[in-house]
Amino acid sequence: MEIEFNESAFRHGISETDVRNAVESFVFDEEMDGYSNKYMLLGFDVNGLLIEIMYNIVDEKVLRSFMQ
Repeated sequence: MEIEFNESAFRHGISETDVRNAVESFVFDEEMDGYSNKYMLLGFDVNGLLIEIMYNIVDEKVLRSFMQ
């Protein structure tokens, strides 16, 4: 799956590699209540720390990561 990044995705010092690793190692992934096409994913960064990733689905092959 391709991942696009909004500038806000890096607001808290998270790298592209961290996001990609979290997406590949997620332990929780769910659409947020009250929102259309807004998801929260919990996964592990490259150091094994649990991080929260917010994203939208662009199409069946692309998701766009951002930080709220």
